[in-house]
Amino acid sequence: MGLNRYLRALIKRWGTTRSKGRVWDKEYGGGHWNVSVPSATDAPRPRNQVYEVVEKYARGGAILDLGCGTGLVAAETCRSYREYVGVDISAAAIRFAEAELTKCPELCSKASFRVDDISRFTPTVNFSVILFGEVLYYFPKGRIRALLRHHSRFLSGDGVLIARLHDRRRYRHILEIIDSEWRVIEVRTPSHGTSATVVFRPARPLEQIGNGN
Repeated sequence: MGLNRYLRALIKRWGTTRSKGRVWDKEYGGGHWNVSVPSATDAPRPRNQVYEVVEKYARGGAILDLGCGTGLVAAETCRSYREYVGVDISAAAIRFAEAELTKCPELCSKASFRVDDISRFTPTVNFSVILFGEVLYYFPKGRIRALLRHHSRFLSGDGVLIARLHDRRRYRHILEIIDSEWRVIEVRTPSHGTSATVVFRPARPLEQIGNGN
């Protein structure tokens, strides 16, 4: 018998890296979150607003996609970026993303994926855009600030963090955390719906940003 929805939600937020990975693997393995890269013959579908925001700020630089899922950002944003790194805790998601990437041969040399817990992932290069797409609410409120601080250290000189929330009212506390310590550059909200895409960067020099709460 599968885990009930409430227990899965608890594990996603409070579980160990291993238990979180198992829950997400089961969901991705069952096809729950798998969305394929669109082909030329597919019917047009609504474009996620976050793609436009990532394109605006990447400007041919490097993109770090934290909680990348099936890696759609790599394929659906403007492909002029220099490098794309997608990170997800689910090995099943990453396998799907890598298979989908083969549909875009021109990206294979500059897009890559990693299976890791984003709270401990430490890149070796800096990025123009670090994207948290629909992932911040899977962390306890007390850990979000430390997560953002950790990754802020890997921004290029004019780089930005981008966070997307599917419900800005329900997750208002995340917007308040961002507003309290970072300089908000832009907030995009759709004419209909409750989502928000927030662009922000450190309000003080990166060397002054620690990893504490």
